[in-house]
Amino acid sequence: MTTKRVLGFAILGVGVLALIGYFLFRFRIFQASPQATLTVPITNCKPDPEPVPVHYQDQVIWVGDPNYTITFADPPFTSITSGVPFPVQHASGGVKALVQLGCYIKYVVGATCDYKYSILGGSGCPNDPHVIITP
Repeated sequence: MTTKRVLGFAILGVGVLALIGYFLFRFRIFQASPQATLTVPITNCKPDPEPVPVHYQDQVIWVGDPNYTITFADPPFTSITSGVPFPVQHASGGVKALVQLGCYIKYVVGATCDYKYSILGGSGCPNDPHVIITP
């Protein structure tokens, strides 16, 4: 009886691992390098486009006045540190793997994956821009 139960759990475990592997492959989750680069110009503290639409394998480069810096409280990108301002012309890196998975789950249930950031400039920027991540 115990042997059948162990065998049943082993088969179930292999099935679950195969399903996880399929989704990782199908949606390219955990892909190391970005596929496309989206350039977002900032003029008078306003990014264009707003919001910035990002797919899983994209990275973003904000361009504009070199006095601008950008800060994410909770960054979705691999080469941006939480709460640390970075200058424009800095590539964001790809979308983090766990963010991809979370955004996919939100996408399936009809929610958006929205990440707010701040633009700081010479005279201050009062806007509240954000990045929306989609599959």
